[in-house]
Amino acid sequence: MLDEVLDASLDQAGRDYFVQMLNTFGEASNIFVISHAESGAHDKFQNVIKFRKVGNFGVIDDGSEMPDPDDLPDLTESEAMQL
Repeated sequence: MLDEVLDASLDQAGRDYFVQMLNTFGEASNIFVISHAESGAHDKFQNVIKFRKVGNFGVIDDGSEMPDPDDLPDLTESEAMQL
């Protein structure tokens, strides 16, 4: 698990090289790269899981319409998971 390695300290050439290096690990590897940058290198990865904040919780973004989090009441964890 690599947290925010592509977000700050690498320029575009550095990000490209880093992704190439990750690709050398092969299909049998599970590598998770966490990024908070909207313009990250998500197009360079085979699979992308997006999260969004709902109330006080992060939930997997499946592309469905969601109400504005500011319009929601404070939710318990179980209530947020049902959204």
